[in-house]
Amino acid sequence: MTEPLIPSAETLQALQRRTEREKSARKVAEKLLEQKSLELYSANQALQAAQAELKSQINVVESERDRIKQIAITDSLTKLTTRSAFLENLKAHLLGHALSNAHHSETELWLVVIRLKKFKRVNEQLGQIGADKVLQITAQRLAQFVADKQGEAARFSGTEFAFYCPATKPQLQTYLDQLSHCLSETIAINNRAYIVEFSIAAGGSKLTDNNADTLRTAVDHVLSKVRRSDRNSLMIYDEVERKGSRFRKQLEDEIRISLVNQEFIPWFQPILYSRDARSICLEALARWPKHGGVIRPDQFIPVAHDLGVWPEIDKQLFVTACEQVKPLIDQGSVTDLSVNVSPLQLIMPDFISGLKRLLADTKFPADHLILEITEDVLIEDVATIHSQIQRLHALGIKIAVDDFGTGYSNLKNLIDLPIDTVKIDRSLVMDIERDNRATMLISTLVQWARAINVSVVAEGVETETQAILLRALGCNRLQGYYFGKAMSVKHLKRELPRLLEAAEFRQRA
Repeated sequence: MTEPLIPSAETLQALQRRTEREKSARKVAEKLLEQKSLELYSANQALQAAQAELKSQINVVESERDRIKQIAITDSLTKLTTRSAFLENLKAHLLGHALSNAHHSETELWLVVIRLKKFKRVNEQLGQIGADKVLQITAQRLAQFVADKQGEAARFSGTEFAFYCPATKPQLQTYLDQLSHCLSETIAINNRAYIVEFSIAAGGSKLTDNNADTLRTAVDHVLSKVRRSDRNSLMIYDEVERKGSRFRKQLEDEIRISLVNQEFIPWFQPILYSRDARSICLEALARWPKHGGVIRPDQFIPVAHDLGVWPEIDKQLFVTACEQVKPLIDQGSVTDLSVNVSPLQLIMPDFISGLKRLLADTKFPADHLILEITEDVLIEDVATIHSQIQRLHALGIKIAVDDFGTGYSNLKNLIDLPIDTVKIDRSLVMDIERDNRATMLISTLVQWARAINVSVVAEGVETETQAILLRALGCNRLQGYYFGKAMSVKHLKRELPRLLEAAEFRQRA
């Protein structure tokens, strides 16, 4: 029998060393594996923390986005929809309405705009907080009114609100009557009852081809008409108004073109001295020769104001008037040039500096210029108006108060201001022949003016009898069709000899 092989001592030692190496390698591998596992665990924990932080940041961003979105679509004061969001929604509703009502023409989608009037007085009477409260209550009433009419209400601007809703025209008329009643209810602020004044304009999708921009323009057209009313008023855009809107659009385009081409010109109406015909004054009035005739100022001036181009037109008129009248002043046949100034112009900070530049450019003498302001200007911002008039008077420019006797200004304000002339309104002059009360009133106004050393111009003189009576009452100057209508400078130069002589009037007076 063969005996088993017995490894040599060297072989056993080699095996032992190999076993120890393997044990050592296993320990190193296990340690490395443990270390890597710990690192992987830490990395996983860090990833989870990062994910949690990212989610938190996403939530913050989404929350801020929702807040900004809400601010963009919701007015902060009234909580109504903002103008931009409202108009986007209106476009979508007009499209939907057009598709769903293609065969039902009775129902239209109506846009209604409400503009609060004379709100500056509300601020003056109630203060900012009180005025904001009036806006909030008005907005609440509007929101409640619209709530059951499948519509949406919005705040368009500071004092302008709007809503849209589907309705037939008779339904809309009923809605507007209800809305007027709702808005006319008193509002209690600081133990005071206040009633808002407003204008309402409405337009329907039927006449505006379901176009939001056309619909908005249509409503603006009728709103510009009703807002001039002294009372609460409303108007619905209809076929007649559509024709008027098209005419206005054409007028707007022509005004812009004529402004560039400098087609607006001044005409001049003479103002005669009642006891001295050696010279006359001239009032510059805006005229627009067009289509072979002359477009009336009451047609184009309000439109130019709405377009925001009137200041530029007025500047062109002023420069042309100064250039045309200066030679007549230099020769002594004209004493002064009188021009009208709007309330907005007068309170502008750069009005006087701009006026000085224009006078310098035209070389027109400031002491031969009369600025006419309306009487109601004196109740808007007395302090500012007072300061501006003082500065104008310091330049030698004379000030006349137009439409005197029809406004509500405080006579004390007139006394405190360096006024040179008051112009008695034509509505008083026209009754002087048949109403003794009108004669007595004019006599009183003349005596008051004389007491504070102010000249008087009587406007609207159309008959010889009126001229004689006004002269007898002490009116310094007379203006009206009896002496001459507004005329171009070319016509004026032909008429100057007759105006300067005024022989017939002087002899009969």
